[in-house]
Amino acid sequence: MKTWLISIAGMVLFIGLALLLQYHIQTTADQFEHSIQQATTTLNQHQWRPTSIKISQIKTRWQKTKLLWGMLIIHREIDSIDQALIRSAKAIQSKNYSEALMELDTLRHFIQHIPERERFNLVNIF
Repeated sequence: MKTWLISIAGMVLFIGLALLLQYHIQTTADQFEHSIQQATTTLNQHQWRPTSIKISQIKTRWQKTKLLWGMLIIHREIDSIDQALIRSAKAIQSKNYSEALMELDTLRHFIQHIPERERFNLVNIF
């Protein structure tokens, strides 16, 4: 009887932690997406300085976030986000509107893709 109780408690703990981590990834991705949207809005108004500041803030937050995400997700995904951030910053720095807009959309896609990929559902299990 004790073995069953310990097994069930372990399973509940495992599922609870998995749900908590999924919630954290989704919440963090939503926050990044909101920041990217703000950067896109200022970019669309051709306000280069505020856009550059927003990208710097995103990069700073990303450096902290990727430490935890690095333990949870595939490193190729993290590398893709790093590359998109660097390209976005360089395009904004060079004031290339179309390239900056394209790179911000690429960054948004990579950020949105992670919670979808890590979500616990049948598509990701099989």
